[in-house]
Amino acid sequence: MQVPSMAEQPAPAFNNSVSVVIPAYRAAKTIERAIGSALAQTLRPMEIIVVDDGSDDDTADIATNLLSGAVNVKFQVLVQGNLGAGASRNRGIEVATADHVAFLDADDEWLPEKLERSLERLHAENADMVSHDILRMEGGSESYVDCTRHFLNRRDPFADYVLRGYVSTSTVVAKRSLLMSSGGFDPSLLSGQDYELWLSIIARRDVRHVVFPMALMRYHVTPNSITSQVERRRQAALRILFRHLPALGDRCETPRRVAILRVVIIALQAAAAHKRAGAYLAGFGAFLRIPIHLLTA
Repeated sequence: MQVPSMAEQPAPAFNNSVSVVIPAYRAAKTIERAIGSALAQTLRPMEIIVVDDGSDDDTADIATNLLSGAVNVKFQVLVQGNLGAGASRNRGIEVATADHVAFLDADDEWLPEKLERSLERLHAENADMVSHDILRMEGGSESYVDCTRHFLNRRDPFADYVLRGYVSTSTVVAKRSLLMSSGGFDPSLLSGQDYELWLSIIARRDVRHVVFPMALMRYHVTPNSITSQVERRRQAALRILFRHLPALGDRCETPRRVAILRVVIIALQAAAAHKRAGAYLAGFGAFLRIPIHLLTA
């Protein structure tokens, strides 16, 4: 892959103090696409940090070779045992040296203006964190996912985020200080660590989060993505919901209604995933495992 030179990039409109954190596990087939999209930004990041989460392929070597040829971009390729994506992102945040952190999963890719538009909106809105719409790639077809409409759906977007989780991690640019003060990603969760962190951040009344209507990232659905782990995802989603019930009560006029809707959504998502896999009995079981005490409280 040819790395774009700095001469090919337009002059940035503002400071490019952004560290890009890329967690990677067995990503030898996709890491070149991800890193290439970070290096092809109209506003180049100050730093790219790849955290290899115990891969048994050539992920770390490929990343090192690619980044060694980059011009005016600091980089680190860190290797650790297999601790999960949350722990990998946390390590990236800890060693990041820029004022802001942008996340990019190793199987996703950014469109060229992602960082420039994100920093532009962050500064214009005096925001602590920004995110945006996405393009979903699955089975060779591309679809537009409108995340902004959920953000704009009501005066306080927290309830809609509880229901739908409309922040895709590879769209986020946030102040590093905000990520540190919010505790980072919870590695004890086997799924939904990013959803839980964004919940924690959006619940804070001292934080300004903005979602803007531009699709600047392609999310590539892969068979081995964490979203394919149906039961793990269902259990983690319920655990996250119960953890944030107090915040929901504080931020929402109808917290019980929103909580019940979220429980039903979790069951429907699990049932649909089981159905796609042909496990119809397991899909029915997803509804039998709904926490009745929440529905009858």
